[in-house]
Amino acid sequence: MSHTQNTPTFLSLCLVVGLLGVFAIKLSTTSENSLTRENAFAKESSSLTKIANEFEISPRILVSVLWSRQEVDSWTFGQRITNLFRESGRKHSERIYSVDFQTAEWVEEQISNHHGPYFLTDDKASLIGKSESQRDLVEKLKSTETNIRYNCAYMAMVIRAWREDSMDISQSIDTLATLFSLGANASLREIVVNEYGNRAKAFHESDRLLGYFPLVNIDHTNPAATKLEHL
Repeated sequence: MSHTQNTPTFLSLCLVVGLLGVFAIKLSTTSENSLTRENAFAKESSSLTKIANEFEISPRILVSVLWSRQEVDSWTFGQRITNLFRESGRKHSERIYSVDFQTAEWVEEQISNHHGPYFLTDDKASLIGKSESQRDLVEKLKSTETNIRYNCAYMAMVIRAWREDSMDISQSIDTLATLFSLGANASLREIVVNEYGNRAKAFHESDRLLGYFPLVNIDHTNPAATKLEHL
């Protein structure tokens, strides 16, 4: 009788221990991923800073947005599925700061459109250029600097489009990261700051990688922030 009564307790204990073990493994993996990201950004700090300056974006803001994408996506099953398509050219995501193929195509089309809302300048458009074919673009995206440059151009183009709508979001980190995750054609009027935005802002205000990407002064009176609802 005693053995029978203790069996549920024993099974419950085993379940708790098992769950704690899974949680510990997840925390360990997350910590390792975080360290890997820090090392990757530190290694490419010169390129990230140079290219961010080319597009007049704060290097720390750029890194904050890219960091949030990797931090959130590393927890999702969808990202693992996306990884299966890396070698096919549909998604070229071999690097932490990678840009996906469809976004790269969009950047090339829009950045040289003088009459569109995303046009920057001829000089900035020349930094991207136009690929002769999809195969050519896939080859270009094997370059680390190219991935960084397309990401940075994409961010600058989104900032430009919002500025055309009389809203400066160049220093609104959570807005930028949210738009970055939704795509450039997201509605300008119905944006809700999501987890990407929250993580980007948290990284920007933290002490991570400050030696490589110093903190910039943020204008907290930016009216863009008042137009957004936070989750």
